[in-house]
Parts: sequence; structure tokens; C-alpha cells
Amino acid sequence: MRELLPPREGELEGELLIEDDGDKLILELIEVEGDRPFSDVVAPIATMGLPPEFYNQTAMILDDINLVSGVSEYQRGSVTEIRRTATEAAMINDAANARSADKLAIIERAIGEVAQRVVQLAQQNLTTTQVAKIVDEDGATN
Repeated sequence: MRELLPPREGELEGELLIEDDGDKLILELIEVEGDRPFSDVVAPIATMGLPPEFYNQTAMILDDINLVSGVSEYQRGSVTEIRRTATEAAMINDAANARSADKLAIIERAIGEVAQRVVQLAQQNLTTTQVAKIVDEDGATN
């Protein structure tokens, strides 16, 4: 609950002190000379209309996700307006699987390159005390 307190000693004139559960906030008062109408001092700001694209953001985001992921409507399980035969559906599925396998191969190759660079950095920067030693059954290190 907020309460408006009267000015105290040491406070600047033209300021108000508002207490809100122990927090203090100083607000400045705007002094108006003379008996001018309030509408001459403060006026509402006219709002601007939003561009039509703002209302279509969801569809644009979904289109981007579908484009980047490469997942077709058929794979998502959505109902298409075109009825397909079993042969067409199998061809679409095979093409989608080929694209997915190609993307997976690219990702696996990239992960392998990153892992190789991490090992190279470890070889350059780790000390012998930081490296785990590989021990044989007889206790000899390799």
C-alpha cells in the first residue's frame, strides 16, 4: 500500500516522498505558472497503428521453422488438401528420409571436427598432472 507523506525537514521543496513498504521514491512536481488549463500542460500522445505484418508473426515464424528444419507437411502429419496414393506417399517419405539422413551426416561430421579440435587443445594446454593416465592390468601406464 502506498501512502503520500507530507514533506519532512531537509527535503527539497517541490518534491514529494512516497513510501511503499519501506521503499522510498522521490517524485518531482511540475509547477505551472498561472491558472492555465490542465490540457495546456499535459496532453495524450496519439498512438500509431501497428503494421499488418505484426499480426502475421506466428505464420511467418512457423514458415521459417519449416524451411530450416526441412520437415514437410506430410512428415508433420498435417492434413493436406491433395489426396495422394500410397506410391506417392512412399516417394515423399523416401525423399524426406534421404534429406534427414544427409542432414544427420553433416551434423555428425561437424561434431567429429569439434571433438578433434577439443582434443588438440587439450593436448596443447593440459599439464601431465591434469591428464588422466591409462593404466594396464599390471599397473603400467601407456
